[in-house]
Amino acid sequence: MTKSIHTSPSALAASPSASYAGEPVTGGQVVVEGILQNGVDVAFGYPGGAVMPLYDDILKYQGSFRHVLVRHEQGAVHAAQAWARVTGKPGVAIGTSGPGATNLITGIMDARLDSTPLVVFGGQVATHLIGNDAFQETDMMGMTNPITKHNFQVRSVHELGLVIHKAFHIARTGRPGPVYIDLPKDIQLGKTRRWDGPRPDFSSCITPRPVDMQAVARAAMLIRSAKRPFLVIGHGGIHAEANDALRVLAKTLNIPMGTTILAKGLADELDPLSVGCVGMHGRRVANYAVVNCDVLIAFGCRFSDRITGETKSFAKGKRIVHVDIDPYEIGKNVPAHVGIVADAREAAEALLQELRGFKGDWDAWTDRIKVLRDICNGCVPNPKYPGMPPKHVMNVLNSVIADDDVITTGVGQHQMFACHYLYRRKPRTFITSGGAGTMGFGLPAAIGAAIAKPWVNVWAIEGDGSLQMTLQELGTLRESGAKVIVVLIDNSFLGMVRQWQELYLGRRYSAVDLSFNPDFARLAEAYGIEALRCEDGKSLKEGLKHARDAAHSVFLHVRVEKESNMLPMIPPGGKVSEFFGYCIEEPGQFFTQAELAKLCDPAEKKEGA
Repeated sequence: MTKSIHTSPSALAASPSASYAGEPVTGGQVVVEGILQNGVDVAFGYPGGAVMPLYDDILKYQGSFRHVLVRHEQGAVHAAQAWARVTGKPGVAIGTSGPGATNLITGIMDARLDSTPLVVFGGQVATHLIGNDAFQETDMMGMTNPITKHNFQVRSVHELGLVIHKAFHIARTGRPGPVYIDLPKDIQLGKTRRWDGPRPDFSSCITPRPVDMQAVARAAMLIRSAKRPFLVIGHGGIHAEANDALRVLAKTLNIPMGTTILAKGLADELDPLSVGCVGMHGRRVANYAVVNCDVLIAFGCRFSDRITGETKSFAKGKRIVHVDIDPYEIGKNVPAHVGIVADAREAAEALLQELRGFKGDWDAWTDRIKVLRDICNGCVPNPKYPGMPPKHVMNVLNSVIADDDVITTGVGQHQMFACHYLYRRKPRTFITSGGAGTMGFGLPAAIGAAIAKPWVNVWAIEGDGSLQMTLQELGTLRESGAKVIVVLIDNSFLGMVRQWQELYLGRRYSAVDLSFNPDFARLAEAYGIEALRCEDGKSLKEGLKHARDAAHSVFLHVRVEKESNMLPMIPPGGKVSEFFGYCIEEPGQFFTQAELAKLCDPAEKKEGA
């Protein structure tokens, strides 16, 4: 019987009987050893007065534990996020009290929205000063409560080891997420003894829940009745390591599949069944499939507004099977005709077993999607302005990036160009900020990814606006010795905001002009990083090949069209069926009559949609 795991917070409150022995150790040593015991050997952080004892103890573990000094605490969390998403283990970030801790909040919030497992340690004033408005005292428990899966404030050094094990357990169990530990200074200095009993067992804290086979049977019944089924895979599919199971499900049943941005790479995007990303800036064939399917099967997808647009129209005319490990997500944004609370891999395997031997009557639908996918792949937007088109940059990147390489992005137009045009074939190779859309994510995330996988090339696709949010992390990159290839897409605008102002505010550009950008190449060189300027297609291709083959980090400054738009798109607050722009001649007409004429079935040509 397949089972899913669900965390019970009340059960986690219980503590096993204490069993300590050996030489006394400090709280700081307990922290480092607790991290190591949970399979993590690196932390990203920035020291300060309230965590000096911990940092002093970190020196005792050189050779077995690595600390990466960032230049801003936000960078620490983003690096830890990418490390976690590349490895599948919880990432670790550390900051001091007061502003050090509050600087962690943006990354913690980002991790919560993207279900990234993290354990974040923040320094705090000594326990006897808590509540006295002491220097740099901040109520981090109150601040992190709504943006974490759980938080702890440690009041006794003797409970610290157990708290750390609980934190890692919570972070990675069920729907992953961040856990915050408030660490008073005197707790770090306090003495306790190492845990000498059995490894803490939290099996009582989780409730095995069998996959509801009745719900699976109902889902299978809907699929059997389908004429135009479509699979949508979200980030939960990656967390569940469900890529093999979902690919087998799609191939066995011959069902087209798309992904959310966060699940990019889970489906092999060169597979004829894979149509790429759905949503506001998704591919037109993917959104065409969303609009025209009659049964939508979603795994590990929370149906955010960037996927659905206006929700009532999104659900119209289709029956939805929604699989998610978090029961609160099912039916939250769009109605589910069948809800299955389960791990995505287990549910996919159960569904495949239930449909064993079944052959669907939808080959014509799948063949149509394959033809439209090829049309979509060959689409070339007409540049309106002088300069290198961003799509051309992505095409050249496709020719040099290996399947095992990792791509990170900042947030903005460059992120959407990368998501739309770059092909990923493996999970955990495309790391971006989805739910929060945090500018500045790309560079520190690339550092975390490069430390997690130093044997592959890591490409940080950044925009000139986004990069300047965390530009100081070039220092971290240089000092860490990690290799990252930074590809800066520079249009001297806050591109996504400018695009919306052009489309919806009569091209009244307000506070988006970045004409006074620095000389990014010289700035990278000031940090000791090789920099190249790419002004045309030839220098771009040569630069990317050089960076790929180099043994060190390379910064490529790529100038593109100033007013390129990332189109087509769903209008803000609009319907998926109103998808418009560039290759779409009329809003909602995904493919022209000439394109539809390429379909095999003459009856299909009359649809005009």
